[in-house]
Amino acid sequence: KIVTPENFVSSINKANQLFAAEMISEAEFQAKKQTIISDLQFNKFVGDLDELLLALAPLKKSETITDDELQAIKKRVPN
Repeated sequence: KIVTPENFVSSINKANQLFAAEMISEAEFQAKKQTIISDLQFNKFVGDLDELLLALAPLKKSETITDDELQAIKKRVPN
C-alpha cells in the first residue's frame, strides 16, 4: 500500500471525527491511531518528512496527536 502525507493525515482525521461524533470510544480512537502509525513501517511512504510534518501540524496543535505519537511517526518515515 502506498501512503502519502495527505492520506495518512486523512486516516487520522477520520478516526478523530468518529471519536468526536461519539461513534467510537476513546480506546478505539487510540487503537486506530496506533494502527495507522504502525502501518507506516509496512507500507511505502511517498513524500517527504517535511511535507508530512506540515500536514500534521494542525493535528498536533489540536492535540489529536501527542508528542510521543509524532516521534513514532518520524521514526517510521524515511528522511
